[in-house]
Amino acid sequence: MYDKHLNVFLTVANSGSFSKAAKKLKITPQAVLKQVQLLEEKLGVKLFLRTSSGVVLTGGGKSIFNDPNYIISFANEARKRARYIEDGKVNLVRFGFSCLTSVDYLSNIWPLVLERYPRLKCEIVPFENDGLTVWQLLTHMGERIDVIAGAFDDDFLERRSCQALKLTEKPLKILLSVFHPLASKKVLSISDLEGYEILVSGDLWMRRYDAAKSFLSKNSKIKLTNYQSLEFSLLNECANSSTMILGLDVWANNHPLITAAALDWDRRLPYGIIFSKTPSIPVSRFIEMVFPAIKKLGFNPFSQI
Repeated sequence: MYDKHLNVFLTVANSGSFSKAAKKLKITPQAVLKQVQLLEEKLGVKLFLRTSSGVVLTGGGKSIFNDPNYIISFANEARKRARYIEDGKVNLVRFGFSCLTSVDYLSNIWPLVLERYPRLKCEIVPFENDGLTVWQLLTHMGERIDVIAGAFDDDFLERRSCQALKLTEKPLKILLSVFHPLASKKVLSISDLEGYEILVSGDLWMRRYDAAKSFLSKNSKIKLTNYQSLEFSLLNECANSSTMILGLDVWANNHPLITAAALDWDRRLPYGIIFSKTPSIPVSRFIEMVFPAIKKLGFNPFSQI
C-alpha cells in the first residue's frame, strides 16, 4: 500500500548496495538507482552515500528508515477504507489539517454544502507537516485524507498524481518575526531584504515560486537558503531571529510571533483545494458545491485564509 519508490529505498537500505537490491527486486541496478533518485527528488533529501563496499544511509535516510510510522500508516489505509464502508461512513469527506494548512474555509462553505447534500459528513484529519508525510498524503489522496487546501501548479500536481480546484491566487510575501526591524513596514522593497537570510523551498516545487527565487538570487546582497520541507520549526526559527521566509501569509496564521509582509512585486501562486484524480462520490459532491457556495456567500473565504 505504500509508494513503490519507498519500497525500493527500503530494499537498498537493507541490502547495502544497488546491485543486491536489484537482484531481490528483479530489476536492473540502473532502474534501482533511478527509483532512488526520484524519491530523493520528491523528498528533497539525499538518502544514500556511496562507499567502496556499497551504499550507506545518510542522516536523512536513517531518519526515514528508522521511522516505521511512515510505512505502517499507509499500509493500513486499505483496511481503514474498508471499515469506513462497513461502518456506513460512505458519505464522509476527510479534510487535511496541519499547523501550516488551514481548514477555516469550512465554517463558511460546509453549511451551504449540507443544504444540497445533507447526508455528507465532515472529518478533520490532523497530520504532521514534514516532507515525507506531505508527499505520501498528496500522492495517495483518498486513502487517509480526501481534501487539502494549498498552493499548487500543473507540475506540482503532475508529480504528485492529484488534481486541484483553483479558487484564488495568493501573493508571495515575506514571513518574519513581529520583532524584526522590517516588521513595521507594510510593503517591503527588494532592497529592504539586503543583508538578511531568506529561507526558500528547494528546487522543483512550483515554477512561479522558483521564478521568484531566481529573481531574488540576482541580488548578491540577499542570502537565500533552501529548506527541505516546510515545517513549523522554520517559523520558530524566524520568530527568534532576523531570518525570514519567502512564502504565503496562510503559513503564518498559526504563529503569534510571525507576520507576513507584502513585497513590491506581483508574484502569486494558485491556491485552492487539492484532491484525488479519482475522487469518491462524497468528495465529488463537495467539489461540485464549492463554486455555488462561494457565489451564494458573496465573498471568497479562500482569499481570506
